[in-house]
Amino acid sequence: MTDKTNSKPRLKKATGWFPAGDGFLKAITVLPDGPFKLFVFLCLNADRQTASCQSSYQRLAAGICKSRHTVEAYLAELRAKGLCTVVGSRIPYVGSTIRITEEYWPFVTA
Repeated sequence: MTDKTNSKPRLKKATGWFPAGDGFLKAITVLPDGPFKLFVFLCLNADRQTASCQSSYQRLAAGICKSRHTVEAYLAELRAKGLCTVVGSRIPYVGSTIRITEEYWPFVTA
C-alpha cells in the first residue's frame, strides 16, 4: 500500500478531459439539460487552441444519441444564448465549424 497523504492528484487519462470552470457553471444555469449535453460534447471535442470543432449535424447527433433535428434545435439555442458561433460549409460532408465563445471557454485562445 502506498502513502497517499503526500502524493499530488494525477489525471487517470491525459486526454479526453476538459477543465469545467466558471464557464461550465454559467452554462448550467442558462441551458436546459439537452443543450447543455451538446455544449459539453462540443467542449470535449473542440480544439484547445481555437475553441472550435468541425462537425456535421449527423455526427453531433450520433455523439449525443439524439436526432439531427434535436441537435439543430440545441445548437440554435446555444447560438441564441451566446455560447457559440456556427459557420456553415458549402460542402455538405465537411460540416459546420462551431466555436465556443470566449466567455464560456476556459483556455486562452491564440
